[in-house]
Amino acid sequence: MKKRVMKILVILLVIIGVFEIVKTVRPYQLIKDASIQMILNDSSLKPITSSCLTIDSLKNNGYLKKDINLDGSVIVSLDDNRYSFVFQKDCNREDSIYKEDILKGSTPKIKDGLIPVVIDSKGEVRKANIYNKWYSYKEKNWANAVMLNKNINYSDNEVISEDNIKAYFVWIPRYRYKIFNSENSKKIVESKEQEIEIEFEDKSEPISSGTKKNVWVTHSAFTSMDVNGMWVAKFEANGIIDRVTIKPNTESISNENVKTMFEIAYKFDRTLNSHMMKNTEWAAVAYLSHSKYGINNQIIVADKNDKDYVSNYKNSTTGNITGIYEMSGGLDEYVAGFLKDNDSIFTSNEINKYDLKYFDVYDKSSYSSGKIGDATKELGPFKNNTSSWYEDSACFPDLKNPWFIRGGNYQSYIEGGQFSFDKASGNKDPNYGFRIVLN
Repeated sequence: MKKRVMKILVILLVIIGVFEIVKTVRPYQLIKDASIQMILNDSSLKPITSSCLTIDSLKNNGYLKKDINLDGSVIVSLDDNRYSFVFQKDCNREDSIYKEDILKGSTPKIKDGLIPVVIDSKGEVRKANIYNKWYSYKEKNWANAVMLNKNINYSDNEVISEDNIKAYFVWIPRYRYKIFNSENSKKIVESKEQEIEIEFEDKSEPISSGTKKNVWVTHSAFTSMDVNGMWVAKFEANGIIDRVTIKPNTESISNENVKTMFEIAYKFDRTLNSHMMKNTEWAAVAYLSHSKYGINNQIIVADKNDKDYVSNYKNSTTGNITGIYEMSGGLDEYVAGFLKDNDSIFTSNEINKYDLKYFDVYDKSSYSSGKIGDATKELGPFKNNTSSWYEDSACFPDLKNPWFIRGGNYQSYIEGGQFSFDKASGNKDPNYGFRIVLN
């Protein structure tokens, strides 16, 4: 009986607190679970700049009367100039953070050093309110985050100056896909351009391990790292070796050998497990781009001299500003995938100093030795070193040229694209760059 009385008193206290909103805030209406929604029409009130506030901060800013006795915090959302306040015990409740249902748990993982952002069609960057809808893979709006040059504590929805942005990243959620060309067939069967069927999944779910056509398989880019997703550089690595950036309208780092590029990527941010993009990781992005969640078409080759990403949506994996750029054209990109027992500048002894999870290693120089999910053998049949997907370049590495390069460069025209793969020695070349991934 006492518990029931106490429960009723608590409910009454919350309801009384809700209706004791200051009179300058009108109109308001009771929604549910002690939540209220209102239009602010008094310019004397301070604007709300945080997505989660304490009760005391609401009192101090004039939104609640001083004598209201409520414990806990308030989640604040803004939509069409309406503030929505949701009373709860604490701001860090996981179930309060926006999560898109179709991702099934593979939601963006915001680690220290990454700031979630939204980017408008003109390229203006604002800190995202993670309690609001700030991405939607269903709508082809992928989640973005940035690293800062100076550690400034930005408020939600506040503009982040381009001058203070060091690097842009895009979240690739963990997924499984339906195999469209049988992996275990000795003969590479015909595969034509098609929408790749994808379902997002959480790593707590059983791994799908299909090997035959029309069977589901969890993409190896995620299983090899045991992750729920990855942050992929929005642009090729640029700036200078001693101060690497990942920014638009900036010349990409090139003319370095694959060993140097791998080391630059590896050292970029070890707390975030930075590394050079692997061949399978490239393919994971390419496959997602060619699904209903991406551009679902060929990505237009990027011009070396035109890096204005605001106007070049067709060079994005989504066809809009939220996607990843320069996966078609720009520079050929070295990826961490190679043919074993080679004599390249990045020797086996040096590679063995690193965890082999950072590399895709191939046994033979043949299309049939491609891996499930690496966007090589599944794109056959091959003719005159091109694949059956958009006639993109398709040259498998050999002992003389044991390293994979992806995407083609700005001179590639027809041969370039997100499914393009070629071979390289590992040496310096002014047309070769690389990309960074965070786990």
